[in-house]
Amino acid sequence: MSKTIESKLKLPPIKNKAFLTQALTHKSFYQENLDTCSESNEKLEFLGDSVLNLSVTNLLYSKYNKLSEGQLSKARSVLVSEAFLHKKALLLSLDDKILLSDNGKKKNLNTNARLLASVFESVCAVYFLEAGLENLIAWIEIIFKEDLTNVDKLLELDYKTNLQEKLQSLFKKTPSYEVIEKKTDKEERLFIAKVLLDGIVLAEGSGRNKKIAEQMAAQKALLESDKFKK
Repeated sequence: MSKTIESKLKLPPIKNKAFLTQALTHKSFYQENLDTCSESNEKLEFLGDSVLNLSVTNLLYSKYNKLSEGQLSKARSVLVSEAFLHKKALLLSLDDKILLSDNGKKKNLNTNARLLASVFESVCAVYFLEAGLENLIAWIEIIFKEDLTNVDKLLELDYKTNLQEKLQSLFKKTPSYEVIEKKTDKEERLFIAKVLLDGIVLAEGSGRNKKIAEQMAAQKALLESDKFKK
């Protein structure tokens, strides 16, 4: 199994196989196999979160150093978001490799976005421990190559993606948007967007096009997210 993972992730030969196994070990499997399993991936996830953030920050700073700090921060938040890491984990077939308890398998935990994102972070930690930060950054650049070539799309995704993740986490539901077009006193086009959940308006935003208006609505909803109730 370890050999397959190394090949799939294009990692160099990993000497410490125990680390790789640990990266794939969910706490449920660990608790069910205390006699044979040394540790779950929770500590590796903790480390992986930090080194992944640093790697992505380094790549964005070197490729887009003309962007503002705020724009770089937004792009990074998208790249390291649960939704993005979940997709990367699926592309790397980590959903087929994670070690789960029997009950975890019955619950199909290998389809859980948050869990798979954490496994991806754990794998990043393993690579960092084995090959160092420079090699981790090089690998992350390969894995995120397509995303890193379109920073405008990353910035566009930011608020809407973050709001969707938050609402799915709280309510297991996805927001919808309604957009109308108006004209200003100067006869300029202005788009007004509403973001809704179950027909209830969470916030409104405006912009020179539909996409910007939706982003502004999502941003305002996030700023008032402390009002969300389960």
